[in-house]
Amino acid sequence: MVGQLAVVFGVGVVSIAVTVGLKVNNPTVGSISPETPPTTQPQPIAGAPPINSSTDRLTAEGLFNRGVEKENKGDRQGAIEDYTKAIELDPKYALAYNNRGYVRSALGDKQDAIADYTESIRLNNPELYIPYNNRGIARADLGDKQAAISDFNKSIELNPKYALAYNNRGSVHSSLGNKQAAIVDFNKSD
Repeated sequence: MVGQLAVVFGVGVVSIAVTVGLKVNNPTVGSISPETPPTTQPQPIAGAPPINSSTDRLTAEGLFNRGVEKENKGDRQGAIEDYTKAIELDPKYALAYNNRGYVRSALGDKQDAIADYTESIRLNNPELYIPYNNRGIARADLGDKQAAISDFNKSIELNPKYALAYNNRGSVHSSLGNKQAAIVDFNKSD
C-alpha cells in the first residue's frame, strides 16, 4: 500500500486534513523505499478568520476569500493576484501569505513559496504548525531534506497531535533511507 505526503488547510481553529500524492510505501503494510522523494504540494488555508471591522481588513478578507474560490476553480494566477492584493492591503495577513505560498508551490515556484511560508510564520499565523508543515514540503521538494525535517519537527512541537507532519517527516526519513525513523513517524501518523 502506498502512503502519501499530507497537507492541510484550516479555518480558524478548525483544521481539515487532506492527503495528496507522495508515493512512499507504508511501513505497516510493506517495505520502505528510500528512492521515493516528496513530490506533493501543501494546501491553502480554506477560509478567513472572523472579519475585523476595519474597511481595509474587510477588503483584504474579501480578496482572500475570492483567492480561495479561484484556487478551488483552478485559476491559480487569479488566486495569486487576489492573495497579493490582500497582502498589499494588510501586510500582516499571515493566512494570505500561507495560501499564496501554496499556489506558488503548486505552480512549481518553490523558492517564493518558501518565502511566503516564512513570512506567514514570522507573522505568527494563528495555526503556526501549518506553514511549518507546508514549508517543510517545499523544502523537501527542493531536496533540502534536513531543513524539511526541521520544519516538520517544529510543526509537531507546536501541535504534537498533528498526524500529517508525522507522515511528512516519515516520508522524508524514508527517502533518506532512515527506515526506523520513518516507521516510528508513520505509526504516529495513524
